[in-house]
Amino acid sequence: MFVMAAIAVTLTACSAKAPATLERLSEVSVAEGVAPVAAAAPVKQGFFARMMGRAAPSDTDEIAAQIIAELSPEDEAADPEVVVTEVAAQAPATPAPARAGLFGRLLGGTSKAAAAPAPTGPDAQQVSMGTTLPFGVIATNCEVRGRDLGTKVDANAGYTLYDTFPNSTALRTHYITGFKDRCARQFTAATSLMGDIGTHEVVRYLPSNAKMDYSVTDSAYEAIKSSYCRVGHGQPCGAKLDRLAKTTSFITAYERFGSNPSWSNILVHDGGVVAMGPASR
Repeated sequence: MFVMAAIAVTLTACSAKAPATLERLSEVSVAEGVAPVAAAAPVKQGFFARMMGRAAPSDTDEIAAQIIAELSPEDEAADPEVVVTEVAAQAPATPAPARAGLFGRLLGGTSKAAAAPAPTGPDAQQVSMGTTLPFGVIATNCEVRGRDLGTKVDANAGYTLYDTFPNSTALRTHYITGFKDRCARQFTAATSLMGDIGTHEVVRYLPSNAKMDYSVTDSAYEAIKSSYCRVGHGQPCGAKLDRLAKTTSFITAYERFGSNPSWSNILVHDGGVVAMGPASR
């Protein structure tokens, strides 16, 4: 009785302080056509699910109803735990749902890891710690954290670039963080750097570069810029450049330390990798 009273007091206090949107929980009703399980055989559901009537019918419900229908008059007076035990024995095994926290479960939320969809761009490949990628490839690594990221090289537009061995001139793993799924992006380079989109526009739109072919990342940026800034191909973003620069950046990866006739560019925008491709002078 003391535990139930404490829970009642807690729920009363929470309802008094909860924002208006939580009041919709009280409007939830049991779907029509779902027959309630007899009191002699309660189905084991979560405490709040029973209070709010939010539990959906399941295979366990059907098994319980079948067992109750087959009870003889003598069995109907049996201990309810016997029925519950038989239901548990016949219910099909189901995988445990991902834990999402108390309020996440109440409001139908999910865990942070499941909040963002899996990447589908050039970083769609998933790799684990210890994987070495060839130059020119980028992948998603959800295992790397903290010191394993290496030394911070630069940060821009919400993204941070890390080098796992900054004093080396050899090819090695680099990481980028700042994505919606909270997983790092991994690529291999001898050295790398970040560049803002303002600098990219200045260089790309130089008259001397007018005949230079557009790379994969150049074209991807043109599409983003044209949609966001409402300007034509090959035209600077203009007044909205600073706002676009808050979510968009370039990372350049070099295969060798020193002079490079070609390199690889990565375009990140709005919490994801939009494109990666080679570029040259």
